[in-house]
Amino acid sequence: MPAKASTHFPAAVIAAAAGTYKRAVIRRALREKWERQFNGNQFLLTPPRSLLAKCRAITRLVEPRGLRPSALTPERRAELMRASNRLFACLMLASSLDAGEPHEIALRRVAHVASFKCSARSLRRWFSALETNGIAGLAESKRGVVGRKPEAKR
Repeated sequence: MPAKASTHFPAAVIAAAAGTYKRAVIRRALREKWERQFNGNQFLLTPPRSLLAKCRAITRLVEPRGLRPSALTPERRAELMRASNRLFACLMLASSLDAGEPHEIALRRVAHVASFKCSARSLRRWFSALETNGIAGLAESKRGVVGRKPEAKR
């Protein structure tokens, strides 16, 4: 969360603006002696002027939606990661189909090479949801307790 003057930003925001890693930003800040401050347990830095406008733009995009990593619960973070994985798999499938690969073969290949466990049937459902509802279609719509239920004792 930036300070009132909006010149201090978390290293993650500066890294996104610079297109690099957070650790690289911290090393550069220490090496070049950037102005820094602490906000509670958060370490805030003043980036070079060349990155200030980008940092402010990123902050405007992210902050109002509550997408700061500290604002996400572990459950919400996992849910967003699953949606991100689904989107990645759907984009891989779309590129395979655009290249002229047959539909069923592309489904099986993408299900096999995806970095997470999925089936061709799941890919088919996700791809359909993405085409009809956009990225929002990839979000989970489960309610209540889901998954395997414990067996009743006899």
